[in-house]
Amino acid sequence: MRLLFTLPVVLMAVALPSLAQAQSSSCSPYDSDAHEQAQAMTLKASSPKQPVHFQSEAKACPAKGTCRWKQRSYLIQADTVLAGPEQNGFRCAHYVTAKGKPMAGFLPSANLEPAKAPKTLDLAFLTGRWVAGENDITFTAGANGLVHAEGTATYTSETTANTGDFSGDTTPGGEELRFGNPQAEDECLVTVQRRGPYLLVSDNLRCGGLNVSFRGLYVRVKTQ
Repeated sequence: MRLLFTLPVVLMAVALPSLAQAQSSSCSPYDSDAHEQAQAMTLKASSPKQPVHFQSEAKACPAKGTCRWKQRSYLIQADTVLAGPEQNGFRCAHYVTAKGKPMAGFLPSANLEPAKAPKTLDLAFLTGRWVAGENDITFTAGANGLVHAEGTATYTSETTANTGDFSGDTTPGGEELRFGNPQAEDECLVTVQRRGPYLLVSDNLRCGGLNVSFRGLYVRVKTQ
C-alpha cells in the first residue's frame, strides 16, 4: 500500500519540471498576461543598421552552420519592444509593426536595455488612431479638457465575425485611464496603459459579441 501511495508523488515530481520548462519556453505575440508583466526595452546593436533577428527558441545559434530557430523577422537599433524575464541569456520580446501586426520572439538580453520613455497618458501622446490587428481605437480632445475615445473590435472565425465597440470620456494624465464604469460589472470597461511607444489595452470581456476583446498592444497609425 505504501508503494502504491508514493509512486504517483514521484512521477509528479519528475513531470513538473518538464512542464515548467515547456511553459517558460513559449513566446506568443498574443499573450496578454506576458504583455502585462513585460518591461519596455530598447534594442541596441553593434551598428545602427545591424539587424537583430527574432528566434523561436531561447538559445544561441551555432557558430557555424544553419540556425534552425532563427527567424526572418528582425529589429534594428532603437526599436522598442516589451520584454519578459531573462531565460538563458534571452528575453521573449513583443513588437508591433506600423500596421498593427503583433510579433514576438526571443532576443539576446545583451541587445536590450531599459527604455527611457515616460508613462504619462497625456492628450498629446494619445491623440490619433491606434490599431492592434483588426481592432481600432481613436482618441480625440473632448469637452472640458477630457479625452474622448471610440473603439471597435472584431473576432473572426471560419463561420462568423463578431464585433464590439465602446466610447467614453475621461481625464487624461497619470499612468492608467479607464473608459466605462468600474462599478457596473455587466458594462464594457476598457483600461489603457502606456508602454513605451505602445498602448497596453485590456477590458472586462463585456465589450461585444462572443470572444470579442480590446486586449492587446496598440500602435499609433501615422497620418499621411
